Amino acid sequence: MKFLKEERLCSKTLIEMLFDNGSSFLLFPYRISYFFYTQPNHTSQIAANQLPKKTVCPVQILISVSKKKFKHATDRNRLKRQTREAYRLNKKTFYEAILPKLQDQNQALLFAVQYIHNTHHDYALLDSKMQLILKKMTTLQNK
Repeated sequence: MKFLKEERLCSKTLIEMLFDNGSSFLLFPYRISYFFYTQPNHTSQIAANQLPKKTVCPVQILISVSKKKFKHATDRNRLKRQTREAYRLNKKTFYEAILPKLQDQNQALLFAVQYIHNTHHDYALLDSKMQLILKKMTTLQNK
């Protein structure tokens, strides 16, 4: 499966909503912030500044690496690329588990994956941690 532009969390209002209202957990070397929100119907009369429009993709992800811990852009880009690839390869099973539940409840999932360690790790570790993250996200949605 491809990692589409619609899956990337780019909207400032959605990012603010994620960090203001969301929850988080640590799974070394990542910090995960997540927020399940009910998408507005197109027929409802909601002020434009209160809630964002209905998202195209029900799951949107933001991947970040600290500039403070990795001074060189090439190091940050490498970690982001490896994290994106781990997500892309594991999202099929994640989507199969979570999409029916999100659609039944008219919800969307926003989550941010932040790399918080100050050294590089090999791709195998990042991939295994991404699998654990996605498993945990499916169990969080069940609650």
